[in-house]
Amino acid sequence: DKTEIPNAVCSLNNSVYLGGHSNSDSSGVKSEDSRNISDFYHDYWILKLNSDGSIVWDKTIGGNYGEFLRATVFTNDNQLLLIGSSSSDVTGEKSEARIGQDDYWIVSIDTNSNILWQKTIGGNYVDNLK
Repeated sequence: DKTEIPNAVCSLNNSVYLGGHSNSDSSGVKSEDSRNISDFYHDYWILKLNSDGSIVWDKTIGGNYGEFLRATVFTNDNQLLLIGSSSSDVTGEKSEARIGQDDYWIVSIDTNSNILWQKTIGGNYVDNLK
């Protein structure tokens, strides 16, 4: 089944940023295809909404396996940190090799959805944020 699961929201300058994970391809309001190799896996999916709820942009971020977005937070310099886990290799937007089966994966984006930096953190086995 195709699913979109929202679980993180924050706001900045009259905009709302809604984050979660999705395994859907481009359809409905989702503008980008899934990055993963199977319907079983998800990508980060983040949307920027105006104060009236209209969508400014949406962004799919992920690799060939599974990503689960668990939290979003703004830094003092207006970077939006996407915080979750990944089991992907260097594919799609994932630029660092996985360390274990699942790793913490932090991605920083600006308010226009451009990726600024990312970091994979983990040990040999499963490191998952819940």
